[in-house]
Amino acid sequence: MDFTLTRKAIEAEKRYESEKVQTHLRAEAMVLGAGRENVDVLLSDCRVRITSVQAQPDRVTCQGEAVCQAAYRVDSQSGARAANASVPVSCAFDMKGVLSGMTAKVFSEDNEVNARYENGHMVFDVYLTLNACVTSLVPVNVIVGSENASELQTKYDEIRPVK
Repeated sequence: MDFTLTRKAIEAEKRYESEKVQTHLRAEAMVLGAGRENVDVLLSDCRVRITSVQAQPDRVTCQGEAVCQAAYRVDSQSGARAANASVPVSCAFDMKGVLSGMTAKVFSEDNEVNARYENGHMVFDVYLTLNACVTSLVPVNVIVGSENASELQTKYDEIRPVK
């Protein structure tokens, strides 16, 4: 039984390396309307935005910003108020074998935010887990057809490049 397979060469994205780093950030914001009164923090949160990621020889660097928010209440007032602060995020990941020009992405995985009032300021302690993932394009041969293979079971899925 002779059959012929038709192949096509394409580039596929392959995960090359990944690395996690934990970091601590501190941000402060002025709290208006609070003197010597008690300030109760009701809730706090943080949003991380990575603005630039760069693959360099044997490392990946990223820059971004963490924006912190807290809702609080001052004893003498009945309504809640909000405080916002931002702090730059900068991190370097040591990754052997990474080359300039590879595709790199950095994600913020876990954010733990603790806000507290100190001397007229809302102080945010942010604990981040940043995950860097490096991918590269590798050539692969995929089967796109067959001839004289009536006894073989075949199933085809269309492959579309996404760039």
